[in-house]
Amino acid sequence: MHKTRVSLRKWLYAVYLICESKKGISAKQIERTIGVSYPTAWFMMHRIREAMKPDVEADALFGTLEMDETYVGGKERGLGVGRPGKRSKKTAVLGIIERGGRVRCKAVPNVGAGEIMDFAAWATQLDAIDVIYTDQMNSYRVFDQVFEHKSVNHSICYIDGDIHTNGIEGFWSLLKRGINGTFHHISAKHISRYLDEFMWRFNNRENGSIFEALLGRCECMHLAYDGLVG
Repeated sequence: MHKTRVSLRKWLYAVYLICESKKGISAKQIERTIGVSYPTAWFMMHRIREAMKPDVEADALFGTLEMDETYVGGKERGLGVGRPGKRSKKTAVLGIIERGGRVRCKAVPNVGAGEIMDFAAWATQLDAIDVIYTDQMNSYRVFDQVFEHKSVNHSICYIDGDIHTNGIEGFWSLLKRGINGTFHHISAKHISRYLDEFMWRFNNRENGSIFEALLGRCECMHLAYDGLVG
């Protein structure tokens, strides 16, 4: 809120709305609801998302984990279904979730073994992983010599005893309903900010003081407009 010309009342309303909107709230809706211009609403939302960034070390995951990948970027005609090919403009996103707990996700250039291992190192406490569950994509084999790693064959079943990825797939469902139903399109340039929003709201889903928690993080929030659009 540094050097803002928007009233504190409108900022508080915007923070409340982004906390309470399970699938997100668009800048156009903020524009109409609090009575500001669209560029102002858009900038306000990104400044609030800046306060939702995870603390890389404090928020590292551990224990029993599920990992999966998804692709974000809208429908593309003529490219079929399933994993996008080389011509696709979709953005790959990797995600890890603790069973019944927190989630971390990140946009990545590809879902190769090296990128997957780097993501796991960023999102988790590597020495505190009990077991990691995935599907049978070849890239996940990089975990075989590092952690206890078990995979489920989705061509046969989706649950094999304790082996499944239903938790992270549930988060993907929430993310995509938000993107398709609320934002409709998000650019590759800003996708990490939207991921931060959905992660933060999901990880605070049982926090009865979610508004106060986000408001406290806004105190040290600094994001220049030129840096955002440049």
